[in-house]
Amino acid sequence: HRIAKYNIKSRLNLRNDQRIYDLAKACQNRISEMEAQHLGNIAWAYGKLGISIPSLFDAIADFALKMAHEFDAQTLSNTAWAFATVRIKKPKLFEALAQNAILKFDHEFKAQDFAIICWAFATINYQAIDFYKSLAKVVTARLEKKGEQIFFSPQNLSNIMWAYATVG
Repeated sequence: HRIAKYNIKSRLNLRNDQRIYDLAKACQNRISEMEAQHLGNIAWAYGKLGISIPSLFDAIADFALKMAHEFDAQTLSNTAWAFATVRIKKPKLFEALAQNAILKFDHEFKAQDFAIICWAFATINYQAIDFYKSLAKVVTARLEKKGEQIFFSPQNLSNIMWAYATVG
């Protein structure tokens, strides 16, 4: 996670660093010991680095399916973002993320979580009608509440609208 926050030049150099791939293998070997946030952080870090290691993302997806109900809003959105960023489509994972996100929209999602998960789903063209309907209902309700208009930044709103326009 900390490595992924390096500047862009350092991150580009890491793509050729064998230690990043060794670390991925170590993560894969211990995946069954990880908690939900660990999975999300690892996926996010490799997404931020722009490094797609299919075997690592397969392992994360497989284990995440078993524990998606434990993901908080940030872990749901960051995991979706990471898979979309490295262009790895895992329909069963995205279905689990969507179902769990819907359950947490009203009480756990922050504006950025809405925007990130929308961007991710649209980026991989994930067609989840129930997800988008539930999202629209919650976003509209928040926008209609007095004083809640500032909940969503202009960037959040544009990401959400872009997602709707992209998935049609």
